[in-house]
Amino acid sequence: MAGARDIPVRANHIEDTMQLRIARLNVLVSVLATFACTSPGEGKVAYVGMELWDGTGAPVIHDAVMIVAAGRIEAAGPPDLVKVPRGASEVRLDGRWVIPGLVDAHAHVRSGTAGRWLAAGVTSVRDLGGPQSDVVALRDATNTGEVDGPRLFISGAPVDGLPPTWPFATTVRLEGEARRAVGDRVLLDVNQIAVGPRLDRRLLEVLLDEARALETPVAVELGAIDAATAARLGVQSIELLTGLPDWPSPDSIAAERMAELLVNAGVRQVPGLLRRGGAPGTQAAQDQFLRRFRARGGLVATGTDAGLGDAEPGTSLHQELLLLVAAGFSSEQALLAATRDGARLLGADSLGTLVAGRLADFVVLLADPLADIVHVARVESVIVGGRVYDPATIGRTE
Repeated sequence: MAGARDIPVRANHIEDTMQLRIARLNVLVSVLATFACTSPGEGKVAYVGMELWDGTGAPVIHDAVMIVAAGRIEAAGPPDLVKVPRGASEVRLDGRWVIPGLVDAHAHVRSGTAGRWLAAGVTSVRDLGGPQSDVVALRDATNTGEVDGPRLFISGAPVDGLPPTWPFATTVRLEGEARRAVGDRVLLDVNQIAVGPRLDRRLLEVLLDEARALETPVAVELGAIDAATAARLGVQSIELLTGLPDWPSPDSIAAERMAELLVNAGVRQVPGLLRRGGAPGTQAAQDQFLRRFRARGGLVATGTDAGLGDAEPGTSLHQELLLLVAAGFSSEQALLAATRDGARLLGADSLGTLVAGRLADFVVLLADPLADIVHVARVESVIVGGRVYDPATIGRTE
């Protein structure tokens, strides 16, 4: 009788166990169904079919695929290595060329012109000075998207001697003023200190000492001292070919010596060929120096000084590239100066090349810029952090 009473208890136990297993199975099916409905490419954009020059110095990738997710490049390469994930939005760029966003490494951006840089494919600008509060406000407005413009790497107001070269410069006469000028700008989170041509050697040396202590690079437009002296003092970049000897004609030995000195000191060059003057012989000597400087491993970045004077914001960089090629650079070398090497000057390792992990800043061109550098002006669209801009409409209200 005791055994008979156990039978319904065991039956109930088996029934409960089966129901629990069925419930667990239903949960598993639900989870698998949810997973199956989630596409691996959801929220991603696949750019396909283009000629990709990635800015690394590697050969062009034909019929390339580039996957962009959350404003960054997830993958880029040939179609046999990079597959379009299921569910990604596909953008066909057959017959187009894609290059990294261009860098203007010496310019002066104003709120009314910011969009014109973007329209020309310039996605990053190293701003070498303006009214300090205006520069900081514009940097913040472009960072938040309030103003459409390039990524800004600012200096604030330039530091200069007396009389100041620009009305918005901060003039310094004493060592304490030079140190305070650096500290004030570091508090504003500048990317570099810009120095004008009328600062003398004594004050420049003090300013450089303070900047080194605060780990902030210094860019100098020379006047009161020469390039060799500036290099020995520790200047990081020399702007607009200032401080060089007034070579009346090309001198290969002198050019080689100057190039060796500056490269060994770690000085970078932002030549600004668009705004230079001088006799044809002097210009030819400067071109020779730039070729020797680069051949020795020196970093050359493109800059236009646009925003001051007659240079047109944005499109002036296209002209600067033409002048670099005329100076003896290949089209690829000129493009490297405007992309990879410009980003290196900025200290921005997330920019300048189109490889996995970098920010999705790139330009879609209608023709091959390596065959003819003039084609860099044939901009179809500009992408900054994954956001697409139409050159025909951006900045129209500015």
